Amino acid sequence: MRITESFTPEKYQADRKVIIYGAGNYGAIAKAALEALNIPVYAFADRAHAGKEYLGAACLHPDELDQYSDDIIIIASLNYFYDMVAHCQSIGIENVYDMEELMQVHIDESQLSEYVIDELHNPDKYKNVVSYAAKGSFVVNHVEIVITECCTLKCRDCANLMQYYSKPENMDMETIMEQFDRFLSCVDYLLDLRILGGEPFIVKNLDKLVKYYVNNEKIKRITIYTN
Repeated sequence: MRITESFTPEKYQADRKVIIYGAGNYGAIAKAALEALNIPVYAFADRAHAGKEYLGAACLHPDELDQYSDDIIIIASLNYFYDMVAHCQSIGIENVYDMEELMQVHIDESQLSEYVIDELHNPDKYKNVVSYAAKGSFVVNHVEIVITECCTLKCRDCANLMQYYSKPENMDMETIMEQFDRFLSCVDYLLDLRILGGEPFIVKNLDKLVKYYVNNEKIKRITIYTN
């Protein structure tokens, strides 16, 4: 049984405010979809952006949502989906919806960032979270595994600071797999296994890692970040 219904235009009522819970990539998708449906967004709710504006709308602190118990709350998050739903239920909000159907609305992508567009074009990630929540499953959105410090570039703004390694090394693949197996034993599903470096494709036994996990039923997607 689903723990939320999916929001559709038929569920909108003009006398109820629409609040998007989550001011991130999925929040941006939800707002764009609602605007395409001519449904006004009253505000976002998000701890990190509380008291500020996000995409032209005010952003509330989640603790303020108890003032909107009769309004419409749309959950726009992967990592905190379960916590957000539980929070809404704990303060007596009845009209809590997921945004699975909104992911199917045709929207103008020209105003969206590349990161938002990537999430929009992979709707199964959000759909899986909603589906697994109904089963009471423990779902992790993504895990990043760095398999090498070696790189083919020296980018000034490298997020992993690879340009500062004086003696870069490849990680031991057996150790990585052993430790990651222990992690997998503790979760029901992993939506995205992200393999990073350095440059992953200079690791000669990268194929060993990919082949080992590509058919693992717990892992729904494997992404390799390469130059």
